[in-house]
Amino acid sequence: MLRYVAQTEPNLDQMIEWMPTVFPKAKSAKTITGYTRVLKTLGLIAFDGETIKITETGSDALTKKPKTIILNQLRTCVAGIGQYLDALQEKTMTLKQSHEFFKNELSVDWQTDYQTKMRLLWLENVDAIMKQDGEYRLT
Repeated sequence: MLRYVAQTEPNLDQMIEWMPTVFPKAKSAKTITGYTRVLKTLGLIAFDGETIKITETGSDALTKKPKTIILNQLRTCVAGIGQYLDALQEKTMTLKQSHEFFKNELSVDWQTDYQTKMRLLWLENVDAIMKQDGEYRLT
């Protein structure tokens, strides 16, 4: 996604049209808009009017150590990530324990574990954590 933004500076409609050609499971405009907003939340892209542009941090993620840069952005931009990683230094956690941790840490009453699962998936994707024997631990 970052390469596409860097090369084409698309608008959101173009992004929605392009995504399924590379990521066939991304079919709905709502889902694709959500994925795009994650990149914005992480400071990897910015909206300049109608145009989506890559940021300096986004460019760094393409040319330097992407997982390290994205992990730093997760720590900085996503509520609870830093605290969760600190807590994992002390003990491993199951999904249920992780969900309770985030709810308590962020003072939220999430009815489902979707927000927790997304955070865990992002952390797994940057190799910050791994799931082993049903528990999440630092890598």
